[in-house]
Amino acid sequence: MLRSLAAGTAMFLICMTGGDALAGSEPYRVGPGDTLLVTTYGDAGLTGQFVVSADGSIGFPLLGNVDVLDRTTVEINEQLNKALAQYLTDRRVTVTIAAYAPVYAVGDVDHPGKYEYHPGMTSLELLAMSGGNRRGKDLVDGAQIQLVTARQEYADLALQVFSNQVRHARLEAELGGKEFSYAIGDGFDATEQELKEKIVASEKTLFDIRRANLASQKVSLENQQASYLDEVKALEARTELHDNEIALLEEDVKSTTALVEKGLTSKANLREIERQLSAARRDSLEMGSYLARARQGALDIAQRIEDLTETMRADAAKEIRELDLDTIRKQKLMSATLDRMAAITDAADALKAKESRARLVFEIVRPAEDGFQRIEAEELTELKPRDVLRATLTLPDSVANVATTTGSVE
Repeated sequence: MLRSLAAGTAMFLICMTGGDALAGSEPYRVGPGDTLLVTTYGDAGLTGQFVVSADGSIGFPLLGNVDVLDRTTVEINEQLNKALAQYLTDRRVTVTIAAYAPVYAVGDVDHPGKYEYHPGMTSLELLAMSGGNRRGKDLVDGAQIQLVTARQEYADLALQVFSNQVRHARLEAELGGKEFSYAIGDGFDATEQELKEKIVASEKTLFDIRRANLASQKVSLENQQASYLDEVKALEARTELHDNEIALLEEDVKSTTALVEKGLTSKANLREIERQLSAARRDSLEMGSYLARARQGALDIAQRIEDLTETMRADAAKEIRELDLDTIRKQKLMSATLDRMAAITDAADALKAKESRARLVFEIVRPAEDGFQRIEAEELTELKPRDVLRATLTLPDSVANVATTTGSVE
């Protein structure tokens, strides 16, 4: 299982990094059918994917047909930069392989034809992609292909369960307001260890981003709350001044009323003071309205600050529930896959007695400078782009006679 997982992971990492060297070989040299991604910084018109034609060239803007046959991406990169420098002095390009030329399966396979290539592809993998051998489906080869597929499915499910577990730990940390950490353990090969470390690092990055975002929102709301509280404080001070002013005006009204009654002042003076008192009371009412709104604003912001954390906690709790259900389903699939692997293994053991009576022979037809090169291959022989894999099921006379008379290989 670990070997299968490591192989799948290695192929994934090679594709993701855009490397131009196939596994265990010299830097890859471009050939017909490959698709190159040319990125020209600062010029979208000179950026795109270009398929290498049968004569080994690509049609590139400004330059026309550019010969790239048997060159590495580094060499093509230098070639394009040098050629473009004659027209544009401030443009730099980078070249990567967007897609390799396909491979082909022919012979005793269920679905002969063209298939997408990826680095590290083996004869057995292409055989599985093309449906397995057309004859002898009940022989060990078919069981081994199924077993390889089942092991890969199990390894993929195990990796998904691990990813769920790390994500669960991150959500638990968010829910509890704690720091996030996850111990991977040991006992894994270097490739699997690196992949799991990347999963943990990805969740840690997401945790830090979400926490920083929450803190930023909280600071913004707290600043708004502080602004409201300052406004409340200012309005309370102004209200106190207005209240004092009203009290003084009320005293003035009483005093002036007494003077009017004694005939010591005119009623006009009294009316003027009463108008001032009325205006002060109106201002006080308006000030009270402003103060009430400011206090309500401060309360609303306080509620939003509290809701901010609670909403995050509620979202984390909901996500944990859904994640747990998904993990249970995947674990059940893992158990079912283990049962299937055991059944396939039993079937393979039962077929081992027939293994010597039928044999699948692989031959690779590979383009060469002087035509084509024929290469004897094994199940784990690595393919190259443009390879044609011929699978031939060889049957001894006794088995061939049985196949002729019964229509199947016994």
